[in-house]
Amino acid sequence: MSLISALKILQYVSTIVSGVLLAVAMIQWDNRRIKYLFSLCVCVFLMCAGTTTQIYADTLNLSLMSTRVMYGGFSFIGVAFYAFGTDYRDRAATPKELLILAFFPIICEFFMFTYPLTPFIRQMDAVLSYNVSGEFYFITAKAGFLHYLNVLYNTALIFFTVIKTAKNLKLSKKSFTEYTLTFMIPVFVIFILNIILNFGFFGQLPTEFLLCALYTAFVCLCTRHTIRFTKISWRDTGRVAAIQSSRAAFILVDNKDCFCDANEQAKEYFPSLKTAKVGTKVWHIADIPPSIFTSDENTQTVVPCGETGEDLILRTSRSIIEYSGRNIGSTILIFDDTENHKLIERMRVLAQHDALTGLYNRGSFFELATRDFDICRRKRENGAVLMLDLDHFKNVNDTYGHNMGDLVLITVSKIVLTALRHTDICGRYGGEEIVVWLPHTDLMGAVRVAECIRENIANASMKHEKTSFHITTSIGVSALDYRGTTPKTIDELISNADSALYTAKSSGRNQVRVFNFVVVDA
Repeated sequence: MSLISALKILQYVSTIVSGVLLAVAMIQWDNRRIKYLFSLCVCVFLMCAGTTTQIYADTLNLSLMSTRVMYGGFSFIGVAFYAFGTDYRDRAATPKELLILAFFPIICEFFMFTYPLTPFIRQMDAVLSYNVSGEFYFITAKAGFLHYLNVLYNTALIFFTVIKTAKNLKLSKKSFTEYTLTFMIPVFVIFILNIILNFGFFGQLPTEFLLCALYTAFVCLCTRHTIRFTKISWRDTGRVAAIQSSRAAFILVDNKDCFCDANEQAKEYFPSLKTAKVGTKVWHIADIPPSIFTSDENTQTVVPCGETGEDLILRTSRSIIEYSGRNIGSTILIFDDTENHKLIERMRVLAQHDALTGLYNRGSFFELATRDFDICRRKRENGAVLMLDLDHFKNVNDTYGHNMGDLVLITVSKIVLTALRHTDICGRYGGEEIVVWLPHTDLMGAVRVAECIRENIANASMKHEKTSFHITTSIGVSALDYRGTTPKTIDELISNADSALYTAKSSGRNQVRVFNFVVVDA
C-alpha cells in the first residue's frame, strides 16, 4: 500500500471518528461543558468531512465547495477551543466574549463564500493534478494573506487558552498531567502543523489529511476527559444531594469564619441561617452560639430549642479545607447528640440506681456516701446514718404475694425520699433494708428524721385488691461525735446503725434506737 492510499484511509477513519465524537457529544448533552465540546466536535467534523469530499471532487466548483466546508470548521476551531478550555477555569466564557472572538473568523468565512473576495483566503488553480498511478490527485493552491492572519489568530487564541487554563489548574500532579495531555501538547502539535502547512506543503492535500487526523485525535482526548470530568461532576452532585438530605448539619465557612453555605438540617437547627447573607461572620448570626465554631474536636454544645422546649445537645466537628496548600475555609459538621445523651444518662441512672425502688444501689450509695463522709470527718462536721428494716416483711410476701411485696418496697421508698433533703443520700442496702446518709446532721436531727419516716410508714395504708393493711419499720441511728471515739469509715458508721437496728428489732419493732457508743474525753 502506498503512502497516498494510507493517508486516504486515515482521512476516512478521521471523518468517521469525528462523526462518532459529534454523536457522543450530542448524546451526552446535559451540561455547559458538553455543549462546548459539541462545538469543538462540529469544527473538527467539518474539517474532516470537507477534506474527505475533496478526494472525490472532479470539478473545480465541487473542490472549492469542499474547501469552504473544511474552512468553515478550521476558522472557528480556535473560538470553540477557547470556549471549551475556559470552562475548566475559574469562570466560563460569556456569550458576548465568544461573539467578539468569533468576529474575525466570521469575516474570513464571509470572504471564503464571496467569490470575488475568495482569493484573500485561498487561490486555487483550475487544473486537477493526478498521481502517475491515478490513485490520488491534488489541487495546486496558494494561501491569501487573510488565511495567514486566521492561522495566527487561531494559534494565538489556543495558546492563550492553554496558558490561562494551566495557570488556574492548581490540582494534584496526576490531574495536572491529564490536563497537560489534553490542553498543552496539542498546542505544540498545532504549531508544528502550521509550519508544515504554510511553509512548503500548503497546496498538497496529504498535509490536510494529517491535520484532520491529529485534530480528531485531539478531540478524542477532549471527549474522554470531558466525559470523565462530567462523571466526577455527577459524583459531586451526588455528594451535594447526600449532604443536603443528611440528618447531620453542615455549615461551610471561609478562612475568615464568614458564612458561605449550609444544608437544610443546619437551617432547622439554626433558623437564622435561612436569611443569613454570604460573608456574614458566623458569630454574628443570631441563634448560633460561638462555641459551635470555637470548640475543640467532638465537643458538645447545649443549644436552646424554642419549638420543643428541650435543649439540643450538639456535637461539633470542624475540618479545615486546603487548596494548593492554602487554608481556604472549614466545614463544621454538627450532630444532634440529644437522644444519645438521654440514652447515656438513662444508662448512667440505671447503673447507679436500684431498678425496683429507684433508690441508689448499694455500690453507688457507698461511693457517694464515702465521699461525703470523708469531707465531714476532715472538716469535723456532723453526719449520721439511718438503717431501716421493714417489720415482718416476709409475712407480706407469703400472704399477698411477691408483687405486693415489691409494691410495698416502692411505696416505702417514696415515703423515705419525701422526708429527706436533696443533699441526703438514700440507698437500698439489700432486701427490705434501706440505708440513709444525712450529711451536716447531728444525732438529735437524725432521730427526728427517723421518727418522721417511721410514723409516715406506719400511717400509710397498703391496698391489696379489696383489703388493706399497714406495715411498720424499725430504724437504727448512728452519728459522728468528735468528743470521743468516732467511726473512721462509713462502713463503721453503718455497722453502728445496724447494731442500733438490731436493738430496735429485739425491743419490739416499730421504733427508733440510737447506737450507744462510749464517749471519751478528747
